[in-house]
Amino acid sequence: MRIGGALYRAARTTARAIVDETRLHSIALLRSRFRRRHARPCGRGGLFGVNLVGYIRAEMGLGTAARGLADALEAAQIPFTILNVERGNRSRHSDLSWAHREASDAPYAFTLVCVNPDNSRNLRLSVPTAALGSRYVIGHWYWEMPEWPDRWLPEIGLVDEIWSASAFMYDAVSAKASVPVVRVPTAVCPPSGVPYRRDYFALPEDKFLFLSMFDADSVLERKNPWGSLQAFRLAFPNQPREAALVMKVNNAGHDRGFIDELRARIGIGDDVFVLDRALSRDAVWALLSCCDCFLSLHRAEGFGLCPAEAMCLGKPAILTAWSGNVDYMRRDNSVGIDYTLVPLGRDHGPYRATQHWADPDLHQAAWWMRRLVREPGLAAAIGARGRETIQTSFSPRAVGALIRQRLMVIAEC
Repeated sequence: MRIGGALYRAARTTARAIVDETRLHSIALLRSRFRRRHARPCGRGGLFGVNLVGYIRAEMGLGTAARGLADALEAAQIPFTILNVERGNRSRHSDLSWAHREASDAPYAFTLVCVNPDNSRNLRLSVPTAALGSRYVIGHWYWEMPEWPDRWLPEIGLVDEIWSASAFMYDAVSAKASVPVVRVPTAVCPPSGVPYRRDYFALPEDKFLFLSMFDADSVLERKNPWGSLQAFRLAFPNQPREAALVMKVNNAGHDRGFIDELRARIGIGDDVFVLDRALSRDAVWALLSCCDCFLSLHRAEGFGLCPAEAMCLGKPAILTAWSGNVDYMRRDNSVGIDYTLVPLGRDHGPYRATQHWADPDLHQAAWWMRRLVREPGLAAAIGARGRETIQTSFSPRAVGALIRQRLMVIAEC
């Protein structure tokens, strides 16, 4: 039985590889024909509009980014349809906010792909061949290191241009890309209502709450949860503390070892609260609203969506002043923490040892944590300026205007 099962699995894997190669060949053939036939992008098939391809239901960063693109397209009144992708993504796919726009065809001239190249095989198996083969294809890809990975370079040949959500990512991809690279930021769109209060999360009402957020499916060394915990202890070493730290972990069930280690490092009376249960997007926004300051002592970010969302709600943010998040940071709208660039030293997930990232100054972060707790007026002023920045430059309306402008340039070329 075991031999038969192994043979069946091997045959199924081989069959899927053949299907993928066939689909890839079909896409490449279509793209070659269209490029020969239409020297200008506006000559491609389809109506003016966008076929948005992404993890539109996924409760994770790329899913939120895809939904932000949908918000931006709607704000700009650009016709669009959505092709949902779930293959190869083990996050929960339960956000149905855009289910009414999902379709199975690709009628528009532009295909905007918010699925990273590392899952391109499943992407090709999930969408119509025409969506990638006979449309002007834009890759809206995310990467968190200063050097674009060589293993992603073949996928560049399957797109007509790349949109980067930050200057940091723009620099990384444009150094190696053979197609145009354009900066189009992530759209940040809060919900209309946040009905949950602190008691829903079992959080104290009488403490200043710092919030750090991580995804167990991400590389935790990059997110640096231990840095947040250490900075909090440096800031408030004595009890009773005037502040508490909330650590929200998404997809916690995918890495119970990390959760167990995190709980083991937190002592009794540490005033550190770990939230590892699944939350809806409305509940996540409510959690952001319930807390007083967002804390991210990350080593690298492609864009940094969670800090931007917190700032959108008027929360002061203490952030490592390096990588993608500096696009929305100013001297007066957030707290930037100094850092030292260090080599990774060894591979961490998809990030190679030869890359480098930031090692944030935890003592400086602790100093600012104490100051914001003891100077509520300063915290409120920083938060208000951060909210203004996000709402002015990163709202669906602002991002949608950039998208419309870029699509019109392509269509009229």
